[in-house]
Amino acid sequence: MKKSDLVLGLVIILLCGLAFGATLSWPASSSVVGARGLDPSFFPRVVIIMLLLLALLLIWGSRKSTSEEKGFTLPSIRPFLVVLTTAGYIAFVKQAGFLITNALMLFVVTVIMGVKSSRALVFSVIGTLVVYVLFRKILMVPLPMGNW
Repeated sequence: MKKSDLVLGLVIILLCGLAFGATLSWPASSSVVGARGLDPSFFPRVVIIMLLLLALLLIWGSRKSTSEEKGFTLPSIRPFLVVLTTAGYIAFVKQAGFLITNALMLFVVTVIMGVKSSRALVFSVIGTLVVYVLFRKILMVPLPMGNW
């Protein structure tokens, strides 16, 4: 069991609880409620819940780990490749559009992190569609569609 992952997960859960509790006191003013009935606390609560789920995954993963902790090590060139991929995303998102660029970036980054190509492809497509629906359809945030 990796104790550091367990402790970090528990700290994140505690912070999520405090943050969610803070959103309960936010006023639901009718002047800010959008056409879909979303008040100002909606998006922060979505982020808090997603962070809570990730913390639970971290705790679950810490149970399975049997290796001993060796301390912090910087694995090869991966961070540089992720930064390079992010720069490419920023450079091409307006021309190629959000859907293509985001799916490609998620695929490349997950492969860089060591995920199998088939899983990376499924993750990148589903992840891109979830983000698209959340921002474009629910929150009505305009996303670049590209010059096609």
